[in-house]
Amino acid sequence: MSITSTARFAGFVLGAALALSLMVGAHISAPSGQAAAGIVVSAVPTGELAVSPGGSFISAPQLIAGAPATRGELALRNQTGVPLIVDLRVRSATGDLDDLLRVDVRSGDRSLFTGTLGGLGSGIAPIAIRPGQSRRLRIALRLRSADQRVAAGRTDNVALIFRTHTAERPR
Repeated sequence: MSITSTARFAGFVLGAALALSLMVGAHISAPSGQAAAGIVVSAVPTGELAVSPGGSFISAPQLIAGAPATRGELALRNQTGVPLIVDLRVRSATGDLDDLLRVDVRSGDRSLFTGTLGGLGSGIAPIAIRPGQSRRLRIALRLRSADQRVAAGRTDNVALIFRTHTAERPR
C-alpha cells in the first residue's frame, strides 16, 4: 500500500468513526420537546430454529418514559426432528439502556422474563418446542417515568440470540 493509499484509508476510517459517533451521540427529540431514548431490536435465527420476522422487529426511536410499552412479536419454529429447549439472551451494542429499559417476554400466558434489558443477558425461562411446531414470543419495552432524564438521548441496537439444545440432552 502506498502512502497516498494509506492516508486515504486512514481518512476514510477517521471520517466513518466521526460520523458514527455523531449518529450514536445525537439526541433524539421527542414530540413534547423532551429528549427521547431510542432502540432497535433484531432477532438472530439459528440453524435449528426459524425466527420470523428475521432481522429488526422492534424499532423505537422515540421511547418516552411513562408512555405505553413498545411491543414486538416473534414466531419461533423448530426445524429439526427432535424436541428443542430454547433460551434467549441479548447482545447490546452500547449498553446505554441496560439498567433503564424494562423488558417483559411472554409466550402465551406464561411470563418468561420480567426485568431490565441488562438482566435479560442472563436469559429467559427456557421453552420447549416440539419438532415442526412453533411458539410465539411477545416482547414489551418501556422506560419508567423516573428514568426519562437519565435515558434522554441514549440509543442502542440489541440482538436477540437464541440458544438451543435437544430436550434429551441438556447442555
